[in-house]
Order: sequence, then C-alpha cells, then structure tokens
Amino acid sequence: MKTEEAIKRSLWSDWMLSHFPGGMEDPEYYVLKFTPESSTYWIDNEYVKDGKFLNIL
Repeated sequence: MKTEEAIKRSLWSDWMLSHFPGGMEDPEYYVLKFTPESSTYWIDNEYVKDGKFLNIL
C-alpha cells in the first residue's frame, strides 16, 4: 500500500514547480482521491454518458 508521500512523489513532475514553488513539500500541493458515481465523456465529437468510471491512469 502506498503512503500519501509515495503517491505525491509518483505523480510529481518538475513542470509543476511553476504552480507549486515549494515542490512536493508545498502546502498547496494535494492529491485527491474520489470515487465517481457516473461519468460523461467527450469522445469523437459527442458526449458519451456511462454509469461506470473509465480508468484512464
């Protein structure tokens, strides 16, 4: 199981420094986890509504 710090480290990229000057230690840098109940996607120039979350990561 990953710790919060391990997750933040794995998602960090140096381009984010312009938004979070304190780096991974910046108090404004958060990683949120949520579980959606439904979703709507924009695919091939139309909205597609789906009751399941598409895992894109």
